[in-house]
Amino acid sequence: MKPLRISDQLAIIEAQPLNAAQTDGKLYRLPIDFGVTTAVGLGKVVGEYTTWTLADVNDALSKLPEGATVFNKYYTQAEMLQYCIAMNAGSFMNWQDGTCSFDTDEFRALLEFVKPFPAEYDWQSDSDDHESDYTRLKNGKQLLYPTSLSGFSDLYYTFAALNNDIRFIGFPREDGSSGNAFNASCTLSISTTCKDKSGAWTFIRSTLSDDYQESIWNYPIVKSVFEAKAQEAMTQEYETDADGNQIELKEDEDALDTFNLARMDADNERQNRYADEDELADAGFDYVADEEVDASYDDDADDEF
Repeated sequence: MKPLRISDQLAIIEAQPLNAAQTDGKLYRLPIDFGVTTAVGLGKVVGEYTTWTLADVNDALSKLPEGATVFNKYYTQAEMLQYCIAMNAGSFMNWQDGTCSFDTDEFRALLEFVKPFPAEYDWQSDSDDHESDYTRLKNGKQLLYPTSLSGFSDLYYTFAALNNDIRFIGFPREDGSSGNAFNASCTLSISTTCKDKSGAWTFIRSTLSDDYQESIWNYPIVKSVFEAKAQEAMTQEYETDADGNQIELKEDEDALDTFNLARMDADNERQNRYADEDELADAGFDYVADEEVDASYDDDADDEF
């Protein structure tokens, strides 16, 4: 399998998610957008930590009132283990030879970490009133909230819901590195059996057009569109009050609660999709590519972006 040869025009693409999509420094598939999978905590609780290992998580949890949990009560052992393994995949997987090993102290520590979570959650027997993750975080009932950020509105509402006291600290990783990951709704390659590679390249180029990038749900991967949306998100909106005065437009608590419920549904949907497709992996893109995929054009300059 040969890498995708890209011209200097890829300077238009956000560097970090593009780098995360590479394998051994080579690009075999192109993400057309990106999101960020992370875990959110209050700055006053988790902001002092320079690493975020399982021991750090347990230390932070010990500072909350008795009965507090790491995540909300809906997460099961299997779901949490899936998250933790995905974020620590490099510790268990050898991507070069396709082997894995779980007979390690690090994996046993993960098993101990997920023990407090329920094996299954009994939705039928739950009669408690719903509390959003953000409310539980502010009330000291919960340490972290796993989430996926797919747009600037996600950032806005997350900061607003937690009164700007927020840290995207991510999931625990024993090597001390960031427990956050990029994800993509779609990555593109060209098969060796493709009968119209020129047409395939034209299609791939079309996904990097401004019109297409402005229409997608996730963060756009084209830098100019990303920066334009960021600037738009930072523009303060105003409304006119009864006296005709311009006042800053702010979201009320009902709007935030509605957003929280919608985010929880969206996160559950994403989590199920990743479980089905094995798409969520270390650095967000590190899963093994199909051996039949070949998106390289080594000799023809016209085949470059």
